[in-house]
Amino acid sequence: MAGFRSSKLLLAVLFVMNAAAYAASDESVEAVNSAVATFNETSNPEVDISKWSCRFCPDPADEPWVAEIDVGAGYVSNDSSKFGEYNGLNEAGTFPILDLDATYRDENANYLDIRADDLGLSNRRIDMWGGTQGKYRVKILLDQIERFNLDGARTPYTGTTSQVLPGSWVAGSTTSAMTSLSTDLRDVDFSTRRHLIGLSGNIIRNAHWNYDARFQRQTREGEIPFGATIGTTFADARAAILAKPIDYVTDSFELAANYRDNDVTGTVSYLVSVFDNNNSALGWENAFTTGANSGQVALEPDNDMQQISAIGQYRGFENLFLNGSISYARLTQNEPFLPYTVNSILSPPPLPRNSLDARVDIARISTNANWTISDKTQAKLSYEYLEHVNDTDRATYTYVIADNAVTGIPRANFPYDFRTQKLKAEASYTLERDDRVSGGIEYGIFDRTYQEVDHATETLVWARYANRVSMKVNYSLKIESGSRSADSYEVLAEVSPPENPQLRKYNLADRDTLGASFDIDLTARDDLFIIVSLHRSSADYSNSTVGLTESDDLSLGIDAQYRVSDEISVTGYLQRASISSSQAGSTTASDPSWFAENEDGVNTLGFGLGYHPMDEAFEFGVDYMRSDATGRFSFSNASITPFPDLKSTLDNITFYADFQHSENLTYRASYAYEVYQEKNWNLDGVIPGTIDNVLNLGETSPDYKIGVAWFALKYRF
Repeated sequence: MAGFRSSKLLLAVLFVMNAAAYAASDESVEAVNSAVATFNETSNPEVDISKWSCRFCPDPADEPWVAEIDVGAGYVSNDSSKFGEYNGLNEAGTFPILDLDATYRDENANYLDIRADDLGLSNRRIDMWGGTQGKYRVKILLDQIERFNLDGARTPYTGTTSQVLPGSWVAGSTTSAMTSLSTDLRDVDFSTRRHLIGLSGNIIRNAHWNYDARFQRQTREGEIPFGATIGTTFADARAAILAKPIDYVTDSFELAANYRDNDVTGTVSYLVSVFDNNNSALGWENAFTTGANSGQVALEPDNDMQQISAIGQYRGFENLFLNGSISYARLTQNEPFLPYTVNSILSPPPLPRNSLDARVDIARISTNANWTISDKTQAKLSYEYLEHVNDTDRATYTYVIADNAVTGIPRANFPYDFRTQKLKAEASYTLERDDRVSGGIEYGIFDRTYQEVDHATETLVWARYANRVSMKVNYSLKIESGSRSADSYEVLAEVSPPENPQLRKYNLADRDTLGASFDIDLTARDDLFIIVSLHRSSADYSNSTVGLTESDDLSLGIDAQYRVSDEISVTGYLQRASISSSQAGSTTASDPSWFAENEDGVNTLGFGLGYHPMDEAFEFGVDYMRSDATGRFSFSNASITPFPDLKSTLDNITFYADFQHSENLTYRASYAYEVYQEKNWNLDGVIPGTIDNVLNLGETSPDYKIGVAWFALKYRF
């Protein structure tokens, strides 16, 4: 009888624990109460569970609302588009601080969460989601991001989709001959604003099925730089940098059905995405006397995409876990063609069709099998398939060069097709002392049409050893070797003018790679933790006579954390990344006539100090970060003048402090000072009239010293 009572008691515990877990995973709290009631009716009367309760359920005595609000103000010392590129702090002056985090819970399993960040800035976000646990959920998203760039940009053009010059404009064969240029320039602020509105919902039908519906609208407006060219050849071409208008709308809608039980989990979904560009073309007046009086270029066309997909997992086997996905998408675009040219002097033949009527089908398949062979041995096998079928019809078009001349050789469009297959296998084995060896092989097959390489294969082999020297020292070493081999490299006969037959495009060329990485975690003392990582990889394009011939990447990182005392902690890091490459070029479309080396290096270091007394409601800290980058491009030919180095440096120091005045009120303050300097020969000293055949914007390299201070009150109610 005692054994029966113990079994019944264990069953009761398991029964209520399962019911509580069901409620904790967004299922109905009523399930817990129902579980307890059911057990009361069927259990041994000697087991008293009347006082049992669900620890995941809210206490009816608690307030249903809990909220935190941050209110304050900040100040930016100077203007800078670069500093405020993504944070909305591009202009000097004060700015408001307003953040909100609120939750609602009641005894009926109803809930609501609200999170609002940076409401006082142009970059802001609001998330709201709520519903009834175990029944439904609704979410609303409002997001806005504004991006600023290019300080000091100036142009004589005005307008949006039709950009014109002022009535006082004096055209010239070169920019130096434009006598009114300096007086006709106006400031232009390049920026884009993205607005995102999202609405989604989830309905739980039962323990196995639930359904999702999502809608999202994204709009993007603003202006970005755009190069507009008029001319016949590289020798007589003239260009102007314009402010290209951005006015996009993208709508997406998705429906999904989700299934779950002990062995099978899966989702089937249908997605529709529609892109609309409210501007179909950009036209401009020619600022030069060379070439046609005006030009026009088509902007991004309207298009849409439909996709159906399914993903699933199966755990029905004892030691084998299977998962996979499959999807099929169709992309279409059928915007009417613009005329060949707006130059009335030219008389090209009629267009072969009124629109492209483009259609692309994309199929994806991915499968994975994870096998636990024993406690020490695991294996994984995966297969990926991607097919990109372009069903757009071909037509022969007469090309008009930059609204200035009709080419003598018509060309047909290339409806590119791609097919990629990848097979991966890996295994791992645990040795004594938890040392672990693993390795794998990857094999890929790539098929293409209308490209220089129709068929290629890639192979990658890797091995890794991880060793636990002691409880305080762990390290791992990984080595990998790969190769890509093309059946042949054939220059496309349809391309005019013809390509250099010795040129090899780096993404299609034969390539051998070798890489190694080393990581070590070291607990030097109970209060000092260090992580060191080293990675190096190289690629050799031995069969490329002209083009990229070799590359080398090296990265080193050191992170450390030291706890001086229970109240003071120090962190630091140092990182170095170096990327170099070699290439061969030809000025005669034959043998290489020049060679170049490109080296990019980035150094980053930083440290942080935090002070938080154990028994005090006060916290203080300081963080410092410095980063410098150098880009160097040199020629092996002594007769060629090398380009100046590209350089940038960034220093940032931030002080912050929090003081908890009471249980509900906290004072927060911060001050950051940032210095940034960039040397870019593309921009430095290049005013709108510097380059004879290019009317540029005359923007300047970013160079600023900015301080940002803010103070806020955080109140909990």
